[in-house]
Amino acid sequence: MVLAAITFLWLKLRLFGKLCWYDLVPVLMILSMKQWEIYANTPNVSHAALPLLLILLLCVSWTVGDYVVRYVLIAGINFFVTFTGFGMFIGIITPVLLGIECWHTSRNHNEKQLFAILCTICFSLISIALFYHHYLTQPAVDWLSFPDQKWYLYPAFMAIEYASIILPRDAVSFHGVVIGLLAILVLLALFGVAGFRLIILGDRGKGDIVVVLLLAFSLIFSASAAVGRLGLGLEVATSSRYVPLLTTAAIGAYIFLMNFPRWTERTVVMLVLLCLVTITAVPLWQKKAATGFRRGKSAWVAAYTSTKDVARADSIAGFKIYPDPAQTNLDRKLEWLRIHHYSLFRNKTNNDNN
Repeated sequence: MVLAAITFLWLKLRLFGKLCWYDLVPVLMILSMKQWEIYANTPNVSHAALPLLLILLLCVSWTVGDYVVRYVLIAGINFFVTFTGFGMFIGIITPVLLGIECWHTSRNHNEKQLFAILCTICFSLISIALFYHHYLTQPAVDWLSFPDQKWYLYPAFMAIEYASIILPRDAVSFHGVVIGLLAILVLLALFGVAGFRLIILGDRGKGDIVVVLLLAFSLIFSASAAVGRLGLGLEVATSSRYVPLLTTAAIGAYIFLMNFPRWTERTVVMLVLLCLVTITAVPLWQKKAATGFRRGKSAWVAAYTSTKDVARADSIAGFKIYPDPAQTNLDRKLEWLRIHHYSLFRNKTNNDNN
């Protein structure tokens, strides 16, 4: 996440040639503790942190002047983002953006660049085809169906996802849904303007291609989360592990605003955003939940290392390390970790483990 924040600053510098004090706004959002789950609940680098970093690196790749280097970077990073799993929607977006660039390049009669773009499009399509080859859909809920019987709640779920970023708490409420829907409308408007300029004029150094990429990814991700998780209830939309991937929308909107023509108005906008970040970026009220997970895990580790029994450790610690240990052969995995002195056994001697 720190690397993602640094990459954002690099992207801003490449697009606009300088950094400003209000660039702290997206940096604080990237480093916000609103996504405390990715650190304290189930650390999973492929879920949010790595995709966000690679997506921002992909955006930087689009700013490279030498088209050969640019398309090699785009093809390579697009492949890796797709195979993180949670960044797979980039694999769909990249060929579309390359297609738009191909169209503009064909109008300029640059045959060498056109050939390079076509090769990159082919590679990006092969990447997404490889990802979906023998792809197995394994929903987290057994009763998943599309469309859901309460399909009309899909927009509400998406709205709550964005409201959970904007509001310090109580996103699952009428005003949370209203604020979230307004945010989605704003994002769609920005996406429409940037997309129109990109199709008609091409990217003239205003970062329209980056804006379209970031907004498209965020909106598609939020919609897919709604489809997959609505059956678990609207409260699931507030999951903090979604925040990094939804933050791509805020970064895209920020880059769009950097093209605002009037300096004074832009500064006012940045001040308003900074106030929002000050309120929401460090939600101290969530520290209790994060601390609870840390204490629960520590107590469970202490109980398990002394008992070597998952069920007894759950009982003693008052904390279940996994909802259904038998389903994932947790005993066997823990034994493997113990033999190799990994994870919670890394500081244990052979005598301690016997």
